[in-house]
Amino acid sequence: MPIGKCKLCNKVGELQDSHVLPNALFKNIFRANKGKAIHFNDDKHTFVRYESKSWSEFMLCQNCERHINESYEQESIAAIRNCLSSVRINKTDTGITFANINQKTLQLFLVSILWRAAASTHQAYEKVYLPEPWKEEIRISILENKKVRSSLVGIQLRRLSDPSKDGFSLASLKQLLISPFFRNHGNRFSFCFLIEGFFVEIFVPGIQAKRRNDLGIVAPNKSILFVPYQDIFDIPELVQIMVSGYGKFVDGKSRIKS
Repeated sequence: MPIGKCKLCNKVGELQDSHVLPNALFKNIFRANKGKAIHFNDDKHTFVRYESKSWSEFMLCQNCERHINESYEQESIAAIRNCLSSVRINKTDTGITFANINQKTLQLFLVSILWRAAASTHQAYEKVYLPEPWKEEIRISILENKKVRSSLVGIQLRRLSDPSKDGFSLASLKQLLISPFFRNHGNRFSFCFLIEGFFVEIFVPGIQAKRRNDLGIVAPNKSILFVPYQDIFDIPELVQIMVSGYGKFVDGKSRIKS
């Protein structure tokens, strides 16, 4: 392992091969597809191709890797996968209710992904940027297990769905991973990514006070979270990526065997 300065604790030591999006997500996709995933984007110059890498780089020390994993990641992924006995899940026609979910842990888990993406030099995360001093404030919150103030960061979750006939199944939607992209809302930005079939949108600065009770808003002081369904075809950025990938396949810009 290379020796360097950990980006979370700022101490010099052995750096681990760190992931921004959890390695568990990549492992699930690779396991379901014989060790590979199909990679495509909306860059007209690149080919549709197989991918077996998990977008990692040497970034955090072992202690900080363990801190994020044990403090935030394990519990949050188990909760959204319905593998945590303490969290009760109720599915309806309009969305999913998570009862007794630790939203402070969930907030810090999702914010840690945003922060790591902003700290990363990997090409997959090049569209994520956090200015100082916000980036530093978030770093300290992650390191010290303190909830991030709502005026700085707001998070909204939606569960991807495809109600069309013969559309994407829930299992296939869970297999989707994309490089995070951003939206410009004028006086704030949001950064969007997918995780386990959920569309995650993180607002910086945070969501306006009048919108903090909207559906799908992560609230660290509450134990119930309702996540509404979101038609994948109502997310224009995802539609653009899928149309681009299909267009490349039609045009012969593909290294995927049919």
